[in-house]
Amino acid sequence: MFGGGEGSSLQKLDGRSDIDIQLTWQIDNLGKGTRAAKNATRSLLNQSIYTGRAIKDQIENEVSTAYHRVNLYAETMQLAETNVAEATNVLNKNELAIKGLEGMPLEAVQSIQTLAQARNEYLDAVMNYNRGQLRLIRAIGQPIANNSIE
Repeated sequence: MFGGGEGSSLQKLDGRSDIDIQLTWQIDNLGKGTRAAKNATRSLLNQSIYTGRAIKDQIENEVSTAYHRVNLYAETMQLAETNVAEATNVLNKNELAIKGLEGMPLEAVQSIQTLAQARNEYLDAVMNYNRGQLRLIRAIGQPIANNSIE
């Protein structure tokens, strides 16, 4: 029967019911090709894992280094600030001594030079601290508007 009745009769038309089954089995080099493909895939996965770990270690190192540098720069900045305060105090004492005719002008000049040096060191410490903060921000993955950090 092919879409119709028995013989040449067109009576009792019914639908067609066919079932096709296909079974395919592929053997690549007697199973060695499949094993090689699995090993290659596993190797790529392991490479990705090791690369990810290396990147993670690098990030942790950068964050740790930047964090410790910021703390060091903060301590340096505090010390420099203390030096500026002490140099200012010495200059004020020398100025009072000169006004009271007890001091020498050379002492005031030396105090001014010491104060200028202390202020320069303080400025350097502040700039290093700010750069350190920017490096730490970059290391933890936060965006920075200007990426020209030395």
